[in-house]
Order: sequence, then structure tokens, then C-alpha cells
Amino acid sequence: MKIQDGRSESRNGSCTPPRRWVPVLLYLSWLAGAGFTLAFPRAAFAQDEPAFRAVARIDDKASRPRVLPRFSAIARSDRDRGDLDRELSLSAGFELSRGDFNDSDRTEITFLPITLKYQNGPWIASLTVPYIRINGPGDVVGGTESSLVIGSDAAGRRTESGLGDVVTRVSYLIDPPTPAFPLVELTGRIKFPTADEDEGLGTGKADYSAQIDVSKQLGRFSAFGTLGYRVLGDPSGVDLDDGFLGSIGFGVRLSPRVSAGLAFDLREASTSGTDGSRELVPFTSFRWSDRWRIGTYGVFGLSDSSPDLGLGFSVRRIW
Repeated sequence: MKIQDGRSESRNGSCTPPRRWVPVLLYLSWLAGAGFTLAFPRAAFAQDEPAFRAVARIDDKASRPRVLPRFSAIARSDRDRGDLDRELSLSAGFELSRGDFNDSDRTEITFLPITLKYQNGPWIASLTVPYIRINGPGDVVGGTESSLVIGSDAAGRRTESGLGDVVTRVSYLIDPPTPAFPLVELTGRIKFPTADEDEGLGTGKADYSAQIDVSKQLGRFSAFGTLGYRVLGDPSGVDLDDGFLGSIGFGVRLSPRVSAGLAFDLREASTSGTDGSRELVPFTSFRWSDRWRIGTYGVFGLSDSSPDLGLGFSVRRIW
């Protein structure tokens, strides 16, 4: 059994992601926001409610499907505690990512999460049930929220699909004592091993993580950061390393209903001799109405443990 966090080495011995795609991803993601504003000016510039929240982590990878499986960055509105009433929402997402792993053939991973979220005052709870499809060499195996790869070289190229690992989260929002302080969110997460280990859709073990998100609105702009730690379950015969994860980025309000931004995500390697994951994520967020939210994003891998490219979107209905 071979274990790695992604492509351990490219053909020339180093990671060489197609950097020419960086401006393309940025352009496509931000163009979506500008296009919405131009195509639907009355909706984009409606003044009924401020739309932009200080940006927090899109680990709503239903907002960035990896929960987005690695995604990170989706806008939240900054509301006062008095406005944090009960809220129920259902999100559906789609993410397609491609990359090489261990100098093998290209692997394509499709991730479709459904997320149910409930908020009551400062408390937020969510449950994500994903579908995952992997097409690639037999030594490449997918996971829900990480680029961990586990597999056997002898399996050959194959396509597997089915239920992914179910993820549950509980968060608590801490209001800033004064407007000068940032918004703080504390989150605990459990990944249940519901994916089929034999088909290479998961590790077959539970994972746990805790993180703190900090965000601050500065006029039309917003800055955010995440720091967390994850504990990985060890599959039979395998010793995975626990490690830190983080994210930093910014957002800008293009109109009361449209915002865009850029996030940089990273995670420590889960096995020795491999790189940690590093990804650049441009994103947009649309408030179509009081009840509907739409998000789009791109993923550009900056290390051997990340996909070369990825694209995704999410739709959220609020009650």
C-alpha cells in the first residue's frame, strides 16, 4: 500500500503547476461576479439589506464543496448578535478537480456535497453528506476534505463512485466587544468513515479537527484568517501524522449583493516525505435574493499535494 498527500514528485523531481492558469482562474471567478452585476443590475444593486459578511472559511465546502474537500473561503454577512435569529439552510455544491499524483496519469475527482445547516443565535450546526467519483490510477484514492491519497499500485486505472465521508460541525460565534475587534468563530468537526475504503473513496477511519476563524470588515473590504488542528484516524497498517491547517485571505464588496475575493489555504503533510497542501482559491458570492445564495470558486494547486486545477459552485436556500 502506498500513502502520500498527493503527487510526491513531478517528472523533473519538483512540483511544476501550470502557473499560466492563475490569471485565468482569477479572471473566470471574478468575471462571474462582474457579469452578474451587469446582467442583473437591479438585483445586484438592490439596497434592501447589506450583502457582504466578513469572509470566513468556506469549509462549508458545500459552499466550497470540499469542505468544500479542501476549499476554503466563502463570505458570511456581518450581523449583530440581535440579528442572529434561528435560520435553517440547505446547500448543494459541485467541484471538479484534476491533477497528477506520484507522476502517474491524470486523476479527476468529482465531489457533490449536500449540507443541512441550522443556526440558533451564536450556535451553528451542520451536516454534510457527499457523493464522490474518482477516475484515475489505482494508487490514487480520494477523501472528503483533504488531498490524502492511499492506494495500491497494482490496481490499475479505474473509476469508483459512491457515498463519501459524512461530516458534522458545530460552531460558536463570539461577538466583538467593540467595532474595532474582529468577529471570532470557534468550530469543532468530525468526519465519519462512511465512504467505502475498499473502493478507495476514503480511509475507513474517523478524523477530528478544531479551528478558530477570525474576520474583520473594513468598509468594502474584509480580511479573514483560520488556524486549526486535525487528528487523522490511522487505516490498518498505516501511521498518519496529525497536523495544523490554516487559511488567510481577503474579500471585496462589488455591490450590495455581489462580492469576490481570494484565499490561500494550507495544511501540514499527513505522511513523512511529502509536501503539505497549498492552494490559491479565487471566489465570488452572489445574494440572489433574501432566500437564495450562489457561490463560485476556482482552485489552483501550489504544491505536490494539491490538485493542479479545480472549479466549483454552490447554491444555498435559506428558511
